[in-house]
Amino acid sequence: MNILFDREQQEIFGPQGHHQNNYTYYSGSNREEIIQIRLQLEKWFEAYPDSDKDDLRNNFKNDFDAGFFELFLFTLFQKIGYCVKIHPKVPNSTKKPDFLVTGFGQEFYLEAKVSFYDSQEEKSAKKMLASLYSVLDQSDISDFFIYIRRIALKGNQQPRANIIRKAMEKTINSYDVNDLFEKMNNGKINQPFIHIYEDDNIYIEYGPIPKSNKGRGKKNHRAIGVYGMDAKILNNVESLRKALKVKSGRYGILDKPYLIAINAVDMLALDKDDVMDCLMGSTCIVPELITNQNAFQEFREHDGFFTGRNDKGQNTRVSAAMITKIHPSNWRDSDYWIFENEMAILPINLRNSSLIIRFIQDGIIYRTSGKSFGDIIVY
Repeated sequence: MNILFDREQQEIFGPQGHHQNNYTYYSGSNREEIIQIRLQLEKWFEAYPDSDKDDLRNNFKNDFDAGFFELFLFTLFQKIGYCVKIHPKVPNSTKKPDFLVTGFGQEFYLEAKVSFYDSQEEKSAKKMLASLYSVLDQSDISDFFIYIRRIALKGNQQPRANIIRKAMEKTINSYDVNDLFEKMNNGKINQPFIHIYEDDNIYIEYGPIPKSNKGRGKKNHRAIGVYGMDAKILNNVESLRKALKVKSGRYGILDKPYLIAINAVDMLALDKDDVMDCLMGSTCIVPELITNQNAFQEFREHDGFFTGRNDKGQNTRVSAAMITKIHPSNWRDSDYWIFENEMAILPINLRNSSLIIRFIQDGIIYRTSGKSFGDIIVY
């Protein structure tokens, strides 16, 4: 089988289910936007070496994000004009990096890494909630959507979904849809009435959202209309550094330059400042030097992935880092940052390619005038 997606499975209507595998959804979805993505990925997959297609297809099935990023990087560097070899052997290690890339007078190893905020405990909690949401979406509620303002697990036991669903059905269906719709539309009520469900495993604040006249009397694919979110402190810089560190020494001492590519799929508001702080050190200000003209002195700590005390650098086995945030629907216009490590044991020079490259020379950061992903990968 030389296609990426399983086209023999049952057709899927509507949005992706909470507990539905990404590969299964992309294989079967009949939504036009997913069909177009599927066709695009099949074109990329067609150019992938036949001998490695089974492994990549299995990666997509087991870890869709990782499989997608590997296929994207293979496609990207081939479109630029490089020759890309899959899983090359390296000295001093039985492990194999993702790619060996050759071209423009350079030869280097390329490793892909998908970065997530969530710990293993948080991932387990999300799976439990996904199972709960799948059951709640089947609630026998036809005139309202369920508004979940807050939800909190109390331990590692799976919530009793059917009991929770019945409690919500009874509460929400007790409202007069016409009366509540009128009051909310006229501003007499600014938000849904909130009820609390609580047992030994979970705490939930929820309420009814009345449907418009057109939508009443029929169940939707999803009964839940709004999901509440608890506040979470996010640290893009530290998360990026951890992701790079995991891959930095994976293959020991290499014989060629080494580029690590990070896809920060769930990072919020990832920008150039995050990337600079991650690689070059945290930005600091000297308060006592602030002048009346609001001018101030700025410097960087020696805590960057590429920086070290006495200007000796660190993680010098890594020749460059690429950081981006892409998924199958947004890759064309996504920002990306590629920094060469001036202190690398085996330096790399990517400046002859069509990528946007940043590098340091004589203490000055330069940026090449490269292209966007969408301008490089054109069909």
